[in-house]
Amino acid sequence: MVFRKFLRYMGLAKQPTQPTLPIDCSSNSPRVRLSDGRFLAYRERGVPKSKSNFRVIIVHGFGSSKEMNFEASQ
Repeated sequence: MVFRKFLRYMGLAKQPTQPTLPIDCSSNSPRVRLSDGRFLAYRERGVPKSKSNFRVIIVHGFGSSKEMNFEASQ
């Protein structure tokens, strides 16, 4: 009986929490909005689009960022 009351109390005491909204950090990089509401920032490098023959997309892991210098062969 006491155990049931305790469980009921704990269930009432635990209120559902809402996650905090992320702080909008101003970014100078172009970005796109994903379908789940997050933003994906990207950086364009190299020759102008009008002169390029190929498009290369480099996807980095969690330990790096779009600002890192990835060397590609010419």
